[in-house]
Amino acid sequence: MLNPYRTKWPLKNIVNIPNITPFNLNHRSLHNTLHNAALESNWFDIEYLLTKYATLDGTYSPKHVISSNILEDAKSDKDTFDLLCKSLSDYLKHIQTTQLNDSSVAAQVLRVVIDSRYFNHIFSFNYTNLKLLARNIGIERDFRYTHMHGDLENGIILGIESQVEFMPPYRYLCKEYNMNYRTRFLNYALQEAKEIVIFGHLLSPIDYHYFQQLFSQQSREGMQYSDRKTITIFTRNEETKRDICDQLRKMNNKRLDLLYGMNVFHILRTDGSDEREISEFFKCIEIRSKNFKSINNIKD
Repeated sequence: MLNPYRTKWPLKNIVNIPNITPFNLNHRSLHNTLHNAALESNWFDIEYLLTKYATLDGTYSPKHVISSNILEDAKSDKDTFDLLCKSLSDYLKHIQTTQLNDSSVAAQVLRVVIDSRYFNHIFSFNYTNLKLLARNIGIERDFRYTHMHGDLENGIILGIESQVEFMPPYRYLCKEYNMNYRTRFLNYALQEAKEIVIFGHLLSPIDYHYFQQLFSQQSREGMQYSDRKTITIFTRNEETKRDICDQLRKMNNKRLDLLYGMNVFHILRTDGSDEREISEFFKCIEIRSKNFKSINNIKD
Protein backbone atom coordinates (compact mmCIF):
# COMPACT_ATOMS: atom_id res chain seq x y z
CA MET A 1 0.00 0.00 0.00
CA LEU A 2 1.24 3.47 -0.90
CA ASN A 3 0.25 6.85 0.47
CA PRO A 4 1.33 9.32 -2.24
CA TYR A 5 0.84 12.29 0.05
CA ARG A 6 3.47 10.99 2.47
CA THR A 7 5.98 10.19 -0.24
CA LYS A 8 7.81 12.41 -2.70
CA TRP A 9 5.05 11.68 -5.18
CA PRO A 10 6.49 12.37 -8.66
CA LEU A 11 3.20 12.29 -10.61
CA LYS A 12 1.35 15.31 -9.24
CA ASN A 13 0.58 16.82 -12.64
CA ILE A 14 -1.47 15.09 -15.29
CA VAL A 15 -0.02 14.53 -18.77
CA ASN A 16 -2.17 16.01 -21.56
CA ILE A 17 -3.25 13.02 -23.66
CA PRO A 18 -6.69 13.50 -25.29
CA ASN A 19 -9.51 11.03 -24.68
CA ILE A 20 -7.42 8.98 -22.27
CA THR A 21 -8.92 6.16 -20.21
CA PRO A 22 -6.82 3.88 -18.00
CA PHE A 23 -7.36 0.61 -19.90
CA ASN A 24 -8.12 1.80 -23.43
CA LEU A 25 -5.80 0.17 -25.96
CA ASN A 26 -5.67 3.32 -28.10
CA HIS A 27 -4.94 5.89 -25.38
CA ARG A 28 -2.93 4.70 -22.39
CA SER A 29 -0.73 6.44 -19.84
CA LEU A 30 0.65 4.86 -16.69
CA HIS A 31 1.51 8.35 -15.48
CA ASN A 32 -2.11 9.50 -15.60
CA THR A 33 -3.44 6.22 -14.23
CA LEU A 34 -1.24 6.57 -11.12
CA HIS A 35 -2.00 10.28 -10.90
CA ASN A 36 -5.75 9.65 -10.91
CA ALA A 37 -5.46 6.86 -8.35
CA ALA A 38 -3.68 9.27 -6.00
CA LEU A 39 -6.47 11.79 -6.42
CA GLU A 40 -9.14 9.22 -5.61
CA SER A 41 -7.58 7.80 -2.45
CA ASN A 42 -4.96 8.68 0.17
CA TRP A 43 -3.93 5.00 0.16
CA PHE A 44 -3.92 2.57 -2.73
CA ASP A 45 -2.30 -0.75 -3.62
CA ILE A 46 0.15 0.30 -6.30
CA GLU A 47 1.12 -3.23 -7.34
CA TYR A 48 -2.53 -4.19 -7.76
CA LEU A 49 -3.00 -1.12 -9.95
CA LEU A 50 0.09 -2.00 -12.02
CA THR A 51 -1.33 -5.50 -12.49
CA LYS A 52 -4.65 -4.16 -13.70
CA TYR A 53 -2.85 -1.81 -16.07
CA ALA A 54 -0.54 -4.43 -17.58
CA THR A 55 -3.37 -6.97 -17.99
CA LEU A 56 -6.02 -4.59 -19.36
CA ASP A 57 -7.98 -4.93 -16.14
CA GLY A 58 -7.53 -8.70 -16.33
CA THR A 59 -8.97 -9.03 -19.84
CA TYR A 60 -5.72 -9.41 -21.82
CA SER A 61 -5.06 -12.71 -23.57
CA PRO A 62 -2.44 -13.78 -26.13
CA LYS A 63 -5.17 -13.34 -28.79
CA HIS A 64 -4.89 -9.57 -28.45
CA VAL A 65 -2.96 -7.86 -31.22
CA ILE A 66 -0.15 -5.68 -29.88
CA SER A 67 -0.26 -2.50 -31.93
CA SER A 68 2.58 -0.05 -32.56
CA ASN A 69 0.72 2.37 -30.27
CA ILE A 70 0.96 -0.09 -27.40
CA LEU A 71 4.68 -0.56 -28.01
CA GLU A 72 5.21 3.20 -27.91
CA ASP A 73 3.05 3.56 -24.80
CA ALA A 74 5.01 0.79 -23.06
CA LYS A 75 8.28 2.63 -23.67
CA SER A 76 6.84 5.87 -22.30
CA ASP A 77 5.33 4.04 -19.35
CA LYS A 78 8.74 2.54 -18.52
CA ASP A 79 10.05 6.07 -17.88
CA THR A 80 7.13 6.64 -15.51
CA PHE A 81 7.77 3.33 -13.76
CA ASP A 82 11.49 4.05 -13.35
CA LEU A 83 10.68 7.50 -11.95
CA LEU A 84 8.22 5.96 -9.49
CA CYS A 85 10.77 3.39 -8.25
CA LYS A 86 13.48 6.04 -7.84
CA SER A 87 11.16 8.43 -5.97
CA LEU A 88 9.97 5.67 -3.66
CA SER A 89 13.55 4.57 -2.96
CA ASP A 90 14.70 8.13 -2.25
CA TYR A 91 11.81 8.67 0.15
CA LEU A 92 12.42 5.42 2.05
CA LYS A 93 16.16 6.10 2.33
CA HIS A 94 15.26 9.33 4.10
CA ILE A 95 12.60 7.73 6.29
CA GLN A 96 14.81 4.90 7.55
CA THR A 97 17.28 7.40 9.03
CA THR A 98 14.66 9.35 11.00
CA GLN A 99 13.84 8.73 14.66
CA LEU A 100 11.01 6.24 15.12
CA ASN A 101 8.45 5.85 17.89
CA ASP A 102 10.03 3.14 20.06
CA SER A 103 6.79 2.68 22.02
CA SER A 104 4.65 1.87 18.97
CA VAL A 105 3.19 -1.61 18.60
CA ALA A 106 5.40 -2.14 15.53
CA ALA A 107 8.53 -1.37 17.55
CA GLN A 108 7.40 -3.61 20.41
CA VAL A 109 6.67 -6.53 18.08
CA LEU A 110 10.03 -6.16 16.34
CA ARG A 111 11.79 -6.01 19.70
CA VAL A 112 10.12 -9.13 21.09
CA VAL A 113 10.66 -11.10 17.86
CA ILE A 114 14.39 -10.29 17.87
CA ASP A 115 15.08 -10.50 21.61
CA SER A 116 13.08 -13.66 22.27
CA ARG A 117 15.18 -15.83 19.90
CA TYR A 118 12.02 -17.92 19.71
CA PHE A 119 11.48 -17.05 16.03
CA ASN A 120 14.10 -18.41 13.64
CA HIS A 121 13.03 -16.67 10.40
CA ILE A 122 12.21 -13.03 9.66
CA PHE A 123 10.95 -12.16 6.18
CA SER A 124 10.50 -8.52 5.26
CA PHE A 125 8.19 -7.31 2.50
CA ASN A 126 9.54 -3.78 2.99
CA TYR A 127 12.56 -2.33 1.24
CA THR A 128 14.05 -0.56 4.26
CA ASN A 129 17.07 -1.74 6.24
CA LEU A 130 15.48 -3.57 9.16
CA LYS A 131 18.71 -3.58 11.18
CA LEU A 132 18.99 0.21 10.86
CA LEU A 133 15.36 0.63 11.92
CA ALA A 134 16.01 -1.70 14.87
CA ARG A 135 18.98 0.38 16.03
CA ASN A 136 16.85 3.52 15.76
CA ILE A 137 14.50 2.10 18.39
CA GLY A 138 17.28 0.86 20.66
CA ILE A 139 17.54 -2.78 19.58
CA GLU A 140 21.23 -3.68 19.71
CA ARG A 141 21.04 -7.45 19.30
CA ASP A 142 22.20 -8.66 15.89
CA PHE A 143 19.78 -10.71 13.81
CA ARG A 144 19.30 -12.12 10.33
CA TYR A 145 16.39 -11.47 8.02
CA THR A 146 15.42 -11.88 4.38
CA HIS A 147 14.15 -9.19 2.01
CA MET A 148 11.40 -10.64 -0.15
CA HIS A 149 11.30 -7.85 -2.74
CA GLY A 150 14.75 -6.33 -2.85
CA ASP A 151 16.18 -3.52 -0.75
CA LEU A 152 17.29 0.08 -0.97
CA GLU A 153 20.96 -0.79 -1.29
CA ASN A 154 20.75 -3.25 -4.19
CA GLY A 155 17.49 -2.12 -5.80
CA ILE A 156 13.81 -2.50 -4.97
CA ILE A 157 11.54 -5.01 -6.70
CA LEU A 158 8.20 -3.37 -7.41
CA GLY A 159 5.69 -4.71 -9.88
CA ILE A 160 3.49 -7.61 -10.90
CA GLU A 161 3.70 -11.38 -10.57
CA SER A 162 4.65 -13.79 -13.36
CA GLN A 163 1.46 -15.89 -13.10
CA VAL A 164 -0.76 -13.09 -14.45
CA GLU A 165 -1.33 -12.80 -18.20
CA PHE A 166 0.34 -9.45 -18.86
CA MET A 167 1.00 -7.78 -22.21
CA PRO A 168 4.54 -8.70 -23.37
CA PRO A 169 5.69 -5.08 -23.83
CA TYR A 170 5.13 -4.62 -20.08
CA ARG A 171 7.33 -7.49 -19.01
CA TYR A 172 9.62 -4.96 -17.28
CA LEU A 173 6.88 -4.68 -14.64
CA CYS A 174 7.21 -8.38 -13.74
CA LYS A 175 9.02 -8.95 -10.46
CA GLU A 176 10.56 -12.26 -11.48
CA TYR A 177 12.15 -10.54 -14.49
CA ASN A 178 13.94 -8.09 -12.21
CA MET A 179 17.74 -8.58 -12.12
CA ASN A 180 17.62 -8.41 -8.29
CA TYR A 181 15.01 -11.16 -7.88
CA ARG A 182 16.30 -14.09 -5.84
CA THR A 183 15.06 -17.45 -4.58
CA ARG A 184 13.39 -17.22 -1.18
CA PHE A 185 12.09 -20.07 1.00
CA LEU A 186 9.13 -18.36 2.67
CA ASN A 187 6.66 -21.04 1.58
CA TYR A 188 8.76 -23.78 3.19
CA ALA A 189 9.21 -21.70 6.35
CA LEU A 190 5.44 -21.15 6.64
CA GLN A 191 4.78 -24.86 6.21
CA GLU A 192 7.29 -25.87 8.89
CA ALA A 193 6.55 -23.12 11.43
CA LYS A 194 4.42 -23.79 14.51
CA GLU A 195 4.00 -20.08 15.23
CA ILE A 196 3.68 -17.28 12.66
CA VAL A 197 3.43 -13.52 13.18
CA ILE A 198 2.37 -11.26 10.30
CA PHE A 199 2.66 -7.52 10.84
CA GLY A 200 1.31 -4.81 8.53
CA HIS A 201 0.67 -7.06 5.53
CA LEU A 202 -2.85 -6.88 4.04
CA LEU A 203 -2.48 -10.24 2.24
CA SER A 204 -3.49 -8.61 -1.04
CA PRO A 205 -4.06 -10.75 -4.17
CA ILE A 206 -0.65 -9.80 -5.55
CA ASP A 207 0.93 -11.91 -2.75
CA TYR A 208 -1.54 -14.82 -2.69
CA HIS A 209 1.16 -17.17 -3.98
CA TYR A 210 3.03 -16.71 -0.69
CA PHE A 211 0.10 -17.27 1.64
CA GLN A 212 -2.68 -19.18 -0.09
CA GLN A 213 -1.21 -22.60 0.57
CA LEU A 214 -0.74 -21.77 4.26
CA PHE A 215 -4.28 -20.58 4.90
CA SER A 216 -5.87 -23.23 2.71
CA GLN A 217 -3.90 -25.96 4.47
CA GLN A 218 -4.77 -24.64 7.94
CA SER A 219 -8.48 -24.50 7.08
CA ARG A 220 -8.97 -28.03 5.82
CA GLU A 221 -11.58 -30.31 7.32
CA GLY A 222 -10.24 -33.24 9.29
CA MET A 223 -6.95 -31.52 10.06
CA GLN A 224 -5.03 -33.28 12.84
CA TYR A 225 -4.56 -31.52 16.17
CA SER A 226 -0.80 -31.91 15.78
CA ASP A 227 -0.95 -29.85 12.56
CA ARG A 228 -2.38 -26.75 14.26
CA LYS A 229 -0.46 -23.48 14.14
CA THR A 230 -0.47 -20.29 16.19
CA ILE A 231 -1.01 -17.41 13.77
CA THR A 232 -1.16 -13.76 14.82
CA ILE A 233 -1.84 -10.98 12.30
CA PHE A 234 -1.36 -7.34 13.31
CA THR A 235 -3.30 -4.73 11.38
CA ARG A 236 -4.27 -1.08 11.78
CA ASN A 237 -7.98 -0.97 12.60
CA GLU A 238 -11.39 -2.58 12.16
CA GLU A 239 -11.59 -1.70 8.47
CA THR A 240 -8.22 -3.28 7.62
CA LYS A 241 -9.17 -6.30 9.75
CA ARG A 242 -12.24 -6.78 7.56
CA ASP A 243 -10.07 -6.38 4.46
CA ILE A 244 -7.82 -9.18 5.73
CA CYS A 245 -10.83 -11.40 6.45
CA ASP A 246 -11.99 -10.82 2.87
CA GLN A 247 -8.61 -11.97 1.54
CA LEU A 248 -8.50 -15.00 3.85
CA ARG A 249 -11.94 -16.13 2.63
CA LYS A 250 -10.68 -15.98 -0.95
CA MET A 251 -7.63 -18.05 -0.05
CA ASN A 252 -9.29 -20.75 2.07
CA ASN A 253 -12.60 -21.43 0.31
CA LYS A 254 -14.51 -19.17 2.72
CA ARG A 255 -13.68 -21.31 5.76
CA LEU A 256 -12.75 -18.73 8.38
CA ASP A 257 -14.62 -20.93 10.84
CA LEU A 258 -12.08 -23.73 10.36
CA LEU A 259 -9.12 -21.34 10.40
CA TYR A 260 -10.23 -20.04 13.80
CA GLY A 261 -11.51 -23.38 15.05
CA MET A 262 -8.49 -25.53 14.25
CA ASN A 263 -5.66 -23.09 15.03
CA VAL A 264 -4.76 -20.48 17.62
CA PHE A 265 -5.65 -17.59 15.34
CA HIS A 266 -5.84 -13.85 16.10
CA ILE A 267 -6.16 -10.64 14.09
CA LEU A 268 -5.08 -7.80 16.40
CA ARG A 269 -5.75 -4.10 15.76
CA THR A 270 -2.95 -1.68 16.67
CA ASP A 271 -5.20 1.40 17.00
CA GLY A 272 -5.82 0.62 20.69
CA SER A 273 -8.89 -1.58 20.20
CA ASP A 274 -7.02 -4.77 21.15
CA GLU A 275 -4.62 -3.40 23.75
CA ARG A 276 -5.35 -6.18 26.26
CA GLU A 277 -4.99 -8.91 23.64
CA ILE A 278 -1.69 -7.44 22.43
CA SER A 279 -0.37 -7.42 26.00
CA GLU A 280 -1.35 -11.08 26.27
CA PHE A 281 0.55 -11.79 23.05
CA PHE A 282 3.74 -10.29 24.50
CA LYS A 283 3.33 -12.28 27.73
CA CYS A 284 2.86 -15.53 25.81
CA ILE A 285 5.95 -14.91 23.70
CA GLU A 286 7.95 -14.13 26.84
CA ILE A 287 6.90 -17.43 28.43
CA ARG A 288 7.58 -19.46 25.28
CA SER A 289 10.92 -17.70 24.86
CA LYS A 290 12.03 -18.67 28.36
CA ASN A 291 11.02 -22.27 27.76
CA PHE A 292 12.78 -22.27 24.38
CA LYS A 293 16.01 -20.88 25.82
CA SER A 294 15.90 -23.34 28.70
CA ILE A 295 15.38 -26.35 26.42
CA ASN A 296 18.12 -25.22 24.04
CA ASN A 297 20.47 -24.02 26.81
CA ILE A 298 20.63 -20.47 25.37
CA LYS A 299 22.05 -17.71 27.52
CA ASP A 300 21.40 -13.98 26.97
